[in-house]
Amino acid sequence: MRHFIFLLLIISFINSNAQYKQANYFEANVAFAKNRYDFNLNWHHLHPISKNKKLKFGYGLRFTSFFGDGLQTYSSAPAIIAKNTSGPAVLFTKTIENNLDYVRLNNSTMAFLNTYIILQYTFFDKLDIGFNIDVIGFGFGLKNKGVYGNDQVFIISTPVNPSQSNFNLLLIDVNDRGSLNSELFVRYWFSKKWAAKLAVSHLFTEIKTAIPVQRFPEENDRFRLVSNLVSVGVTFKPWE
Repeated sequence: MRHFIFLLLIISFINSNAQYKQANYFEANVAFAKNRYDFNLNWHHLHPISKNKKLKFGYGLRFTSFFGDGLQTYSSAPAIIAKNTSGPAVLFTKTIENNLDYVRLNNSTMAFLNTYIILQYTFFDKLDIGFNIDVIGFGFGLKNKGVYGNDQVFIISTPVNPSQSNFNLLLIDVNDRGSLNSELFVRYWFSKKWAAKLAVSHLFTEIKTAIPVQRFPEENDRFRLVSNLVSVGVTFKPWE
């Protein structure tokens, strides 16, 4: 509930500031891949950062609801396990498959609210190309039933009841914590207030087991699912 109160305060601030209104955008998007879907609502505010005002930087809030249809397999999340290192070095290090353990859920569901940043460039006054990524936020603690195993075959498995990670934070690659969404997008404005949007979404969703079920190479209770989805949506700019 506190997340929605915060969102209402932001919207109230927008309504009270006439000049601030003009650069506000509201979006609804649906993303999908095989057996995976997400629906997200977001608001963002953009600031021109180039002389011609075509390059813009912004910030906003995004609510994402994710659903995995059928069996979904989450692998060990901590960077020190997945790549035996942390910090910027993870960008240049391969995943060590032998270090990974897994949790499998049936019909995974999650919801989270994050702040995000956005960078875009506008061509011909109608076509936007850009990128956005979640920075920090909170998960809503949805719980699922699943099984834990030392490999993806799950020949030897243990029942677990993992919950969604409550804290989300952008760091670097697998150093990230929690659930985070990002998009590479194009947007076409067919009127002054309405635009159609097409994007490729890269989504991290993370769960935690009640106790550290993984023991090697060290104890671990965090597991991650990485999803790449195609997203379509609409953008609404209510004020001119």
